[in-house]
Amino acid sequence: MNTNLQITGLSLSILLTAALASAAPYVSPRGYSLNIPPGWRVAPNPLPGRIRIEYKQSGSVAAAFGVDVGPQTGDLTLEAAVPGAIAEYKRRFSKVTIKSQTFSSLGGEKDFDIVAIAVLQGHSVCLRQVGVLKNNSLYVFTAGCREKDQAKFDPTFAQILASVRWKGQPR
Repeated sequence: MNTNLQITGLSLSILLTAALASAAPYVSPRGYSLNIPPGWRVAPNPLPGRIRIEYKQSGSVAAAFGVDVGPQTGDLTLEAAVPGAIAEYKRRFSKVTIKSQTFSSLGGEKDFDIVAIAVLQGHSVCLRQVGVLKNNSLYVFTAGCREKDQAKFDPTFAQILASVRWKGQPR
């Protein structure tokens, strides 16, 4: 293996570990917490049950991560929530391509995970939406950035998601 690649990989691993260690915790009154990476800030949001954190470059938002919490309606299951999430993408964006739909876990709870490419204000954006049903609420975690910046921000989005904890769950 190339020594430069080994050093770069080790350096990246050390940087990611240091970034996680210096992330600021955000504790929501809605029963979850997550770490806000260095350089990201909480943006004002007038909607109850919602948080938006963003990363700015040259004065513009380069990437954003939001959490919406709403009531679980009826007998909604994660499997039934996916078509609704996709329909919402199609309602909000003129062009949408679903790249993947999977089920895994977030903070120890089963989740759905949808990755899509959409057109927003003439730009191709990558969106990742992870949903969890817990305590009669639907928690939806959404990450987004321009498609061309996806490789740059995916590790940060993964760090934020990996930091999610539920009330009473140790960090």
